[in-house]
Amino acid sequence: MSFEEDKKEIEKLNHKFYSGYRTNKWDELNKIFHNDIEIHSSATGDFKGLDQVERAFLYPGPKPYQAKQNVENILLRIDDCYAIQSCHMIMIYSYQKDNFHYLQYGLTCLLKYKKTKMGWRICSFTSDLCWIDGNTYWVNIWNLINYKIEYRSQRKIKADDSIWHVHTREKTDIEKIKEVLFGYGWVIDEEDYDLFTEISVSDIIIEDGYHSLCFNGQQAWIDFLKQLNQKEVFLHHTYRIISIDIEKTYAKARMVRLEPNRIGSKVIGQDNWKYDWFTLDYEIELVKLKSQWKLKKVHFEKAIRYELTKGYL
Repeated sequence: MSFEEDKKEIEKLNHKFYSGYRTNKWDELNKIFHNDIEIHSSATGDFKGLDQVERAFLYPGPKPYQAKQNVENILLRIDDCYAIQSCHMIMIYSYQKDNFHYLQYGLTCLLKYKKTKMGWRICSFTSDLCWIDGNTYWVNIWNLINYKIEYRSQRKIKADDSIWHVHTREKTDIEKIKEVLFGYGWVIDEEDYDLFTEISVSDIIIEDGYHSLCFNGQQAWIDFLKQLNQKEVFLHHTYRIISIDIEKTYAKARMVRLEPNRIGSKVIGQDNWKYDWFTLDYEIELVKLKSQWKLKKVHFEKAIRYELTKGYL
């Protein structure tokens, strides 16, 4: 089976998985998960085996009127009979009876796959609950983020769990650049500073137009991120790539930061819960050095706007 065929099969598998997660309905578990599936969640705990799947992914709140699910920052690497994917999942559940109520949260997810005689199956799912907003009473059996203890001890995903530690078949320039762009966010959230030195040039320039700050060189940005992570228990930088333009060994990319509904709207209600909200615009320059694309310059500006969601409803 070719790389593209494997990729399409895994994408179909993921669609079934995310649909089950969103709806709390799991049909034909053995066609999605490996028999020895391992699930590690900072919110719900550790589980193993097909008979534990529904318990591990159960949303304990009341049945929602509707749910919105965004799966973003998707990166996939396939190596023969093994594959790994990282992504961000943003969920919002709404309840509309006499009044409007909601719960929303964001996860960083890491999925691992094995190729069996019956096709690809998910053999491991690891997730960190990075933020939560709304009526948390509905998930009071979860392990919610504890801001009183050292943040690293709450994480299930570690920096060296990243997809970049897995060999992969050859990728196109567009695919390589997407990995670098989403890798930029992984570095911020997971403190993978070794990865940052791999995906950027040593004299990289990062311009924060929102706060009128400029960081010159890899170490300046790393020092800033270390301070940022000391103040925050979890970070969750979710991006959507708008365009990538390549001219030989130079590329220019545009992307936006997608954040929880409350960032842009301040109040979530019946009229706006279906929207995706964007808070930052990015312009990024990359250069190709010895077949590897690297970040050369990153510039971002505040720009709050919204659009009807491209996620699942």
